[in-house]
Amino acid sequence: MIPAGARPPQHTVPGYQRRRGPPGLPPGPPRQPSGLTRLNKPILRDVPKRIAELVPNVEEYNSLRDVERRLDAVMMRKRGDLGEAIDIPRRTKQTLRIFISNTASDQPWQATDQLDTNAFDFETGAIPSWTLKIEGRVLEDDSKKFSDVVRSVVVDIERSRDLYPDGNVVEWQQNPNPAQRGPAFDALEIKRKGDTDCPVRIHIHPLLLAEKYKIHPSLANVIDMREGNMPEIVMALWRYAKYHNLQDPEELRMINCDMVLKHLFGVDRIAFADLTQALRPLTNCPADPITLTYTVKVDQETTMAPTAFDIEIETYDNESTKEIASLLSALSTPDPKILELDDRISVLIGALDANRLKRQFFLEFSKDPTNYLKRWIDAQSRDLEVVLGDRAVDEEESRKSDFYQKEWMDESVWHYLAAQTQKKVQEILAAQQTMSAPPAGGRR
Repeated sequence: MIPAGARPPQHTVPGYQRRRGPPGLPPGPPRQPSGLTRLNKPILRDVPKRIAELVPNVEEYNSLRDVERRLDAVMMRKRGDLGEAIDIPRRTKQTLRIFISNTASDQPWQATDQLDTNAFDFETGAIPSWTLKIEGRVLEDDSKKFSDVVRSVVVDIERSRDLYPDGNVVEWQQNPNPAQRGPAFDALEIKRKGDTDCPVRIHIHPLLLAEKYKIHPSLANVIDMREGNMPEIVMALWRYAKYHNLQDPEELRMINCDMVLKHLFGVDRIAFADLTQALRPLTNCPADPITLTYTVKVDQETTMAPTAFDIEIETYDNESTKEIASLLSALSTPDPKILELDDRISVLIGALDANRLKRQFFLEFSKDPTNYLKRWIDAQSRDLEVVLGDRAVDEEESRKSDFYQKEWMDESVWHYLAAQTQKKVQEILAAQQTMSAPPAGGRR
């Protein structure tokens, strides 16, 4: 007697190979149509239970698969985090170093060689002048120019308005429209007439990613800040509330004001979302510019400031964005070695399953060769009828539920679906070849 569910290997109809049948039937490797990519191939990485019962040391392999799944989950989550991070502009703090110097030209002490000692006129005709030079360099990024990180520069020349009524205030403003800006520069030069030393004040407004404000003294004493942008001010006030345990334990979004905050805001409680609006009256003045002092010297040809001035600026971190994009691209690109190992594992699992079916066939054949061969021939005949579409179905029998519970029903359905899949694949390949083929008339 042949045990239930045991079947001999099935005969393969020419031109057709089966993928996987019901339990007890040996699967053959699918015939891949020409032109299919790796994505069309089934990749088997998990060992089925029917194989695990026969193969030793499968537990070690399954434990490695569990580690691989966890690693894949972590990498997928990190890819998502990087995909979100690349869309958020990253900011970084850099240092703008300012160098100030001046040159003197056509000064009286420079024109002594041009004087005619025999003449009564000691004028040379040259007009004394000096040139002030303000140079800026971003220490961390040589590609950024001085004009790229500065919004405006105002130079106030302190000298007699009676002798020099014009040109004592010089202002440079960056054009807010990038398309209308001129060439970027590293140094700003100002030339003026004069033969005496004069002090100058240089007011520099760095280009800010977030507008900075002067903080009212009453608030500045609380958060220990004199100026800052709105996110920095809100965060400083939030730290003050956390330090003094002012956060409402039941409504975490609310702050219970102490005497200091009551004096500032005039309320007993305030929501964290309302802090920005409540801080507007206390931060309504733009921050003061950075002011540098320098004295123009005309007693020597070149004079440099004894010190350089460092200004902290905030810029977009393009390098970090490029690194994130490169890392995201590397994580999204499959490793060819891993793909090769996956293919080898899939082939080995398929080979193990085929050997299992062979083993089952020979075991059942050894128990009852005659009946087993009879069942095998019957199964082959039924499969051939299903594939060729010659099997007749009794309509009266098909109305009964027992008809759909018969042993060959699952296999017949599988063969039908496999045939439809093969047909659809061939249609897709034919459509791709038609799209990639050149026009019949050639290039015109």
